[in-house]
Amino acid sequence: MSLNKEKSVLVWILIALLVSPYLSAQEKPLSLDEAKRIAQAYNKTIQNARLDVTIAKKKALETTAIGLPQVTGKADYQHIFKVPTFPMGDTQIPVTFGDNTVFTLQVSQLIFSGEYLVGLQATKVYKTISEQALVKNNIEIGASVESTYYLALTLSENLKIVRQNQAVMEQMLNQMEQMHKSGFLEDTDVDQLRVNQAAVSNLAIALEGQLKTVHNQLKYLMGMELSEQLLLTDKLENVIAAINPITNTDFNPNRNIDFKIMENQVAVQKLMLKREQTSYLPTISGFYQHLEKQKTPVLDFQPKDVMGVSLSLPILTSGSRTMKVKQAKMELEKSLNSKEQLKEGLSLKYQSQKLSYETAYNTFLNQQKSSEISNKIYEKTIVKFKAGVSSSLDLTQVQNQYLKSVGDYYNAVLNLLNAKVELAKLFQ
Repeated sequence: MSLNKEKSVLVWILIALLVSPYLSAQEKPLSLDEAKRIAQAYNKTIQNARLDVTIAKKKALETTAIGLPQVTGKADYQHIFKVPTFPMGDTQIPVTFGDNTVFTLQVSQLIFSGEYLVGLQATKVYKTISEQALVKNNIEIGASVESTYYLALTLSENLKIVRQNQAVMEQMLNQMEQMHKSGFLEDTDVDQLRVNQAAVSNLAIALEGQLKTVHNQLKYLMGMELSEQLLLTDKLENVIAAINPITNTDFNPNRNIDFKIMENQVAVQKLMLKREQTSYLPTISGFYQHLEKQKTPVLDFQPKDVMGVSLSLPILTSGSRTMKVKQAKMELEKSLNSKEQLKEGLSLKYQSQKLSYETAYNTFLNQQKSSEISNKIYEKTIVKFKAGVSSSLDLTQVQNQYLKSVGDYYNAVLNLLNAKVELAKLFQ
């Protein structure tokens, strides 16, 4: 390699080393819909549920294969120390050989089995249950991503207001310190501002920490590396603008994913009962066997080809079958009771979630007005304080009231959004 090429390679390596930290620190733009799609693809719980669906499909094929022809090949080597003979006149004819290899080919076919037929039906039900479990995991993870995304938006907006407030306090504190040096203000007024400014700074630090934690939680739900940086592109104001009072009151528990899963659980119990009832039926199977010997003796009474049918019928089990059937009937009755209980519980949950949403919506409207009023009072108090009409204590009290009102407003927004998410889950 020439000297110029070596220098060029070194330059590119240095550029890569200098640029890579900035590339890794770039924020990834992320909307709520994109976050949900990423979670559906990379969330470990959903991936496992997807694997369960594949396993259920393979299990169905495995069960089906039991009723298909089974072919078995077998080779036996035998060594007989003392070969038996058969006398024929003055000659002793060996019945077999001392060393021999026997090859056997056997084909078997299940003709009828009640348990096998029920098993085929059960695999289809289990496959459906695994598919429904995947749907439920998608719903649950999607709801968690949505709630976490909303939490990150509200914390971010709250932090933005606190930082703005912090900047105003720092500017005022600088002005008040200059006035104090000139002898226009007392120590207590400046100290009060310092205490207030420190409290606002601590609030900003706390919100920053919470926001980082929520971002990490969101990345965890999406199956992303925690080192990645996120830039949430959805705007909280747009999310809030889309919030409306409840209009859809047509709730049908039968469409809920939990109810659909429960229906299949009942179907499983019905099959379990059917399986126990089939234990009274016979099992019929057929077979064909072909045998080849490496050395065939003169007198060989073992046929090469055999075909037959096997029938197995349980005659007396001392009441164990009857007890198993009765137990299966009781388990089915329990599952039917659970199904009705779930249906009633879903209707009750809908009414409760509907009430929670309506309460959260009204609270949000009231808190929105309260926050606007507190903001007006705070801005007027700042003007009065700068004009010397209001004291630092008055400013502190009004500021605390304003920050609390802002925090309460964003809590009301978050409660409303969470209520919206929980209510939407019932319709899935």
